[in-house]
Amino acid sequence: MNRRTFLKELAAVQAAAVLRPPDLAADLPKAKITRVRIYRPPALNPLFNQSNMLVTVETDIGLTGLGEGGAKDTLEQCAGTLIGKNPFRTDAIWQEAYIAWFYPPGREKAHALGALDLALWDIKGKALNVPVHELLGGTARDYCECYLTGGAPPGTSPT
Repeated sequence: MNRRTFLKELAAVQAAAVLRPPDLAADLPKAKITRVRIYRPPALNPLFNQSNMLVTVETDIGLTGLGEGGAKDTLEQCAGTLIGKNPFRTDAIWQEAYIAWFYPPGREKAHALGALDLALWDIKGKALNVPVHELLGGTARDYCECYLTGGAPPGTSPT
């Protein structure tokens, strides 16, 4: 690399710093989490893992986020750490909920945190009027692979 190339690249780096994309966090309103509700789906299958609760996280500015996953007891424990927090600080909330209180490590806590994290991202997307996938980096592909797991209930035919 010669001096001329170095100076051109240095100027490009400085221009990129000045012309960086807008900070979406500046557009977020001040908010606090006021309530977390957990709903049990009406048709639970006792043969499968029951980490499929529905969760709503409500804020004082009227936005509500929706998430899915986790067991009821783990969700209740993790949800207690959210009340009064800023819903837009998703990473900090996740870290605090992960280390808060004692719960044996394992996927059930991860499922509960995933449900609450999904609800928080839903709130952030609604506040910015942007789909959550755009907040997470945009469309990665234009298709969705689908899979079927499980079988037909006893006495029925799989059709």
